[in-house]
Amino acid sequence: YQKRYCEAEQSSSSSWLDITDELQRQVIREFNLEDEMHEAFLCLRCATQIYPDLQSIPLYVKYNRARDGDLRIGDIVPNVP
Repeated sequence: YQKRYCEAEQSSSSSWLDITDELQRQVIREFNLEDEMHEAFLCLRCATQIYPDLQSIPLYVKYNRARDGDLRIGDIVPNVP
């Protein structure tokens, strides 16, 4: 799937979200949960909210560099080229 993610990012007709959706569907099929597709999607996509102990596991959480900025209401916004 890594190759497909890379290809999707270079394409104008698909995105990584399409590949993720396909991957999740494959996992659901492999665990024979097709009859519970909606519930299985919910569990996969909301696992860190449903099970708080999982919150530190995803790489996008573990290596998230996002933070609150330094600007406050009334500050002059710097000109960033």
